[in-house]
Amino acid sequence: MRGEESEEHHEGDGHDHKFLRGEESEEHHEGDGHDHKFMRGEESEEHHEGDGHDHKFLRGEESEEHHEGDGHDHKFMRGEESEEHHEGDGHDHKFLRGEEESEEHHEGDGHDHKFLRGEESEEHHEGDGHDHKFMRGEESEEHHEGDGHDHKFLRGEEESEEHHEGDGHDHKFLRGEEESEEHHKGDGHDHKFMRGEESEEHHEGDGHDHKFMRGEESEEHHEGDGHDHKFLRQEGEEEEHHEGDGHDHKFLRGEESEEHHEGDGHDHKFLRGEESEEHHEGDGHDHKFLRGEEESEEHHEGDGHDHKFLRGEESEEHHEGDGHDHKFLRGEEESEEHHEGDGHDHKFLRGEEESEEHYEGDGHDHTDLERKLIVLLKDYRGSTRPSRAAAQGTGSGRGRPRLRRVASPKDPEWRRSRRILRVPSTILAFQP
Repeated sequence: MRGEESEEHHEGDGHDHKFLRGEESEEHHEGDGHDHKFMRGEESEEHHEGDGHDHKFLRGEESEEHHEGDGHDHKFMRGEESEEHHEGDGHDHKFLRGEEESEEHHEGDGHDHKFLRGEESEEHHEGDGHDHKFMRGEESEEHHEGDGHDHKFLRGEEESEEHHEGDGHDHKFLRGEEESEEHHKGDGHDHKFMRGEESEEHHEGDGHDHKFMRGEESEEHHEGDGHDHKFLRQEGEEEEHHEGDGHDHKFLRGEESEEHHEGDGHDHKFLRGEESEEHHEGDGHDHKFLRGEEESEEHHEGDGHDHKFLRGEESEEHHEGDGHDHKFLRGEEESEEHHEGDGHDHKFLRGEEESEEHYEGDGHDHTDLERKLIVLLKDYRGSTRPSRAAAQGTGSGRGRPRLRRVASPKDPEWRRSRRILRVPSTILAFQP
């Protein structure tokens, strides 16, 4: 999955794989030297000793400690990019989502891989016939000449209207637009690996109906296996539940299951845009796995935890006694209360200011945003998402936020609002 994690872990193999996007496994393997925090908002702070790897598979923050001796600087990010490029291999992989791609291209290999999600590469390969706009928000208008492929790997734009001639494939790998209506002839497969639409033609004879979607769901379920996996993100969950297993897995991201298990004390609203209003009685948990809604204001009593595993809001109640304040954010300001004694200030952000408190003694200055932009935005907050003109400080059209000078983030009004001015990625690309 991407939004739900397996709560049943293997017994005896020493693994606890929380392959989440908003939650991370806090139980690490003992004895294997691995600490796999396969997250998107938080990263593993414990690195392997002896293997020379520091894999910060983040989306909002990148690993600033690079391997010594392998020539790689993999900033597998989504909001920031690696400005340190490999010397000698001719690669500059800016695996972004919200920032402009690398303007320095490889010399001699003919590749210009702008693996973006918000911007696209305008320089195309010369001689290989490929124009891979691996985007999420824009699309490639230049198509291959001679290979019959037009891969518009989009997420927010319409798919390619020019289909392959002669290969029988029309891969509309979309996320927000309708899928391809032309299906393969003769292979029995109709893989609509989409995020916004789904395939209505299913395999015959294999008993599988894998609608690996994010916005629609498969209405044909397997017969005989007792499973009904509606791996959704935006549509209503499956209303037919398994009989006898006590599970109601609404692996959603945009909707939530209104039918809860009876007898297990769980109400797993593994959402991204909605929130569970029914809380468990007796277990002390209130897991509001959100992305776009406010977190649960009812906190656990007695366990000292306040897990606001959000992406758009932040937990203001912190653990008492453990020295941690994990604000697993993506779009809001990071925790202003920092650990005492460990020298870390992890502002795993995507669109907000970086941490101005730096490590003492490691020689790094981890402010990944433009300092001038920080100066302009550090003391302001807005009640609405700003227009582009308003964010730039020009114009007075609709969408301009109501800005108010705040003395300090410690101000109670600041803490009550918890809505910080968001900066569009187009503005972050500028050099103020």
